[in-house]
Amino acid sequence: MKTQPQAQALHIVGIELRTTNLEANATIPAHWQRFTEESVLSRIPERLSDEVFAVYTNFEDAGRSNEGLYSLVIGARV
Repeated sequence: MKTQPQAQALHIVGIELRTTNLEANATIPAHWQRFTEESVLSRIPERLSDEVFAVYTNFEDAGRSNEGLYSLVIGARV
């Protein structure tokens, strides 16, 4: 049996938003606007490229429901 190579971990640095799906329509666009207006990408030291990552993580109700808090981090790979 041939095994697949394991992917390397990504380390993302950026700005974090804590939100819920009920608030997402208002909070997520404003978070992207902040990322752009504050030139966050250009201020991330040691970024590996200008590629932007949006990472959804830290789900409060992971595996149970989509109703709890979660984080959206917008940033770059370092």
